[in-house]
Amino acid sequence: ARWDGDPLVITSRHFYPEYGWRNTSPNLKIVEHITWVDENTLDYDVTIEDPNMWDQPWSARLPMRRMSDPIYEYACHEGNHGLMGILAGWRRWEVDGKNQGPIPSVDDDE
Repeated sequence: ARWDGDPLVITSRHFYPEYGWRNTSPNLKIVEHITWVDENTLDYDVTIEDPNMWDQPWSARLPMRRMSDPIYEYACHEGNHGLMGILAGWRRWEVDGKNQGPIPSVDDDE
């Protein structure tokens, strides 16, 4: 990462080959620019380039406004909201005495 005037510029390349991003090649390059627009807004601008995957680089821009709510990592979204229900359901099984004995396994049906 480096400062280029106002924006913070983050250039990412040399991604771990076993974790390809949507079938990209080792030539994948991602350049992110993060700039303060005002005291409550960041401008996030990203350009993604992989000549083996796309004919030309493509970009996206997203204004990010300050908020008081927590931000959750997107890959865990359903867990962020569903975990409380999962735990509440298990606690209910405990209260009802239904969780006695071994914990069921996906292999139990075989």
